[in-house]
Amino acid sequence: MTPSPFVRATLTATRTQVADGQAVVEGWLDRLDQLLSLPEAETTAEDLYDLLACWGALQRVRPDLLTQLDETDLSGQGERSLQQHLPGRAGEVLAIPQPQEWLETAQSWLTEARDHCDPAERVEHLVCLLTDLDEAELVAWGIRRWGIAPGKLTTELQRCATWLVEHPEVFVPTGVYVQAVGLGVDPGLPGRDLPLTWTADKFVVLLDELERIEAYLSFADIIPLSPEELAQARQSLEPRPHTTSPWLPPVRVRPLAAAQGVVQSPRPGLLRWRSPDQHLVALLVLPEWSDTAMEMVPIRLTIFEGEEPTSQLTGCPVWLAGVQGILNTGGVALYSLANLRQSQHPPRLEVGPSREVWLLETNVPE
Repeated sequence: MTPSPFVRATLTATRTQVADGQAVVEGWLDRLDQLLSLPEAETTAEDLYDLLACWGALQRVRPDLLTQLDETDLSGQGERSLQQHLPGRAGEVLAIPQPQEWLETAQSWLTEARDHCDPAERVEHLVCLLTDLDEAELVAWGIRRWGIAPGKLTTELQRCATWLVEHPEVFVPTGVYVQAVGLGVDPGLPGRDLPLTWTADKFVVLLDELERIEAYLSFADIIPLSPEELAQARQSLEPRPHTTSPWLPPVRVRPLAAAQGVVQSPRPGLLRWRSPDQHLVALLVLPEWSDTAMEMVPIRLTIFEGEEPTSQLTGCPVWLAGVQGILNTGGVALYSLANLRQSQHPPRLEVGPSREVWLLETNVPE
C-alpha cells in the first residue's frame, strides 16, 4: 500500500494517538447536521457558505471512515440541499471570504500578534486562521463543481496559499489539528478528484514542516561518533600545561577529589614588585593551578603603601605582562589568567602613563 502523504506516523501527536482524525470528522458532521436543521427561510448566505465548506471537507474523508461515522447520510443530504439552494445564491456566498484580510492577519503572526497571547490562545487563533483558509478553498472548489466560476477568488486564495508555503513555521502550533485532519483524508483522493486534493495541499506542507522540526529537535540527523572518534575527541579537549608563560599556573583538569564533591582549593602563590622609590609594593596572588573556568576569573594586583592599599594612584594605568589594567580606589587592578597567558610576556610590571618599571622581588621560572 502506498503511504499517504497526509499521514506521518512518526510525528509525536500521531504516534501517541493524541491527534484524533475521527473527532475532526465528527465535528464536521455535527456542524452539517445543525445547518441542515435550520428553517429554509432563515438560512443566510453565511450558513450556506458553512454548509458548502463542511460538505466539501467531508468529500476529502476516507470512504470507510465516512461510512462508519455518517450513519444518517448527512453528506448526501448536504449535497441535495446545496443542489437546491447554491446556484441562486452563489454571488452572496462568494462575497464572504476575504483573502486580503486573511493575509494581513497571517502576516501579523510573524510580528506582533504572537507576543500578545498565551500559548493556548495562540493555538486557538491559528487553528481558526488555518480553518478560514481551508473553508475558503473548499467553497471555491464547491462553487466550480456546480459549474459556477469563482471569479477572482481563485487568484486571491492562491496568494494566501503561497504565503503559507513560504511561512509554514507560523502554523507549527496547530500541529495536532493538522495531523488529525491528515488522518482522515482519503489517500486515494488524487485519483478521484484532483482539484479537491489541491485544497489539502497546505496540510502536506505543514506536515513536512512538523517533520523537519521534530527531526531537528530529536537530533535525528546527527550521526553518533564511534568509540575511536570519541576517544580522539576527548584527548584533543584535555587541557595541556602552557609553557609559553612559565610564571603562570598550569591549566589542568581539576583533581578527582574535586569532581567527587571534595572541596580542594588550589594553594596560592605570591608575586611581589617594589616601586623604584621603594615606597610602594605590588602584590599578585596566583593559584597553584588553573582550569577552564578559573582562566576567566579575575585575579587582583594590589598596590600597598606600608600595610594599607594605596589610593593615591586611583585611575592610574598598570601594565602586567603587557596587559593593561586600571587601579581603582582600593589600589586594585584586575586581570585574568587567560589574558596574561595570551600575552606570552614575562611578569613585567609597568605603572603610570610613563610605564615606570617596578622591580620584581619574587623568583619566577624563566
